Amino acid sequence: MSHARRRQVARLEQLAKPILERKREGDARIFEFMKSEASIRIACLSLIILYGEPRIDEPLTIAWDRCAQSAAWRSCLERHPDFGGYGRFEERMSPFFSLGASYIAKYFRKYFLPELPGVDEKEKFDNIFVVAPPWFIWFTFVDVYAALFGIKLPDLSGVNRYVRNTSSVCGNLPKGPFECRLMPDGVFDIFHVPKTDTLEDKMRDMTPRERKRFLRQNAG
Repeated sequence: MSHARRRQVARLEQLAKPILERKREGDARIFEFMKSEASIRIACLSLIILYGEPRIDEPLTIAWDRCAQSAAWRSCLERHPDFGGYGRFEERMSPFFSLGASYIAKYFRKYFLPELPGVDEKEKFDNIFVVAPPWFIWFTFVDVYAALFGIKLPDLSGVNRYVRNTSSVCGNLPKGPFECRLMPDGVFDIFHVPKTDTLEDKMRDMTPRERKRFLRQNAG
């Protein structure tokens, strides 16, 4: 590369630097937003697991009703009535609405989480989710949220071929029951694509140079 060409590249790099910085800052903000939303889901679903006794053949709303009527929830509400700005349980103060989910998550972290076993927050959530029903983990997308925090989960190999509503991963929690419908052969969940060792999979993420080198080394 000539000296003039190097100077041109250097100028282009300087011009591109602010753009790249803004992109990195934007990506960081998006990631933090995702973690914030996932944190709300994890807290609400922890309550349902601990006190709602979720069952595969019934709507998730029933499990939440059991949680809201449980001795643990009612006792905590009596001792700490500062439930967000409401002070009492209302219809929309449930994990199935974004505002309710936010208040419930804060309440859980403030009053329930400190009393749970575990040396830190991650271990407390590990203890909750690693023994949770795999269908519940799959149905409510806990596997997606937990990946952001490294939370341990049970083996999902028995349920990861079932259809789930991907629109609920960024929306409100699903209210209905888990429908055990198998995905067609060759179709996989977009958040849980199984890893394989085929030649095509190995080459997919290679650069053109790496791909040529790989083909030369494995020719014949």
